[in-house]
Amino acid sequence: MKAFQVAMTLILLTGSASAQGINLLVEKPPLTEEDRARQKAIDEAYKAKIDKIPDQKASSDPWATVRSPVAPKSAQTTRKPSSK
Repeated sequence: MKAFQVAMTLILLTGSASAQGINLLVEKPPLTEEDRARQKAIDEAYKAKIDKIPDQKASSDPWATVRSPVAPKSAQTTRKPSSK
């Protein structure tokens, strides 16, 4: 009975893995001149759109005006290593 359960579990697990359709034997056909030209046009359009995106602001910190740039001396305590 245990052997049957193990066999069914293995069958179910391998069945779902093989159903994912990994097919390494299929080769893609070579690109034609039309496909290369179309891909180049797509790439150039993409690069043009990326160049049109404005630069982001340096900081969007809402607390920047509230905090002081340097921490107070009481918060900057240095600990000396203790010798044991």
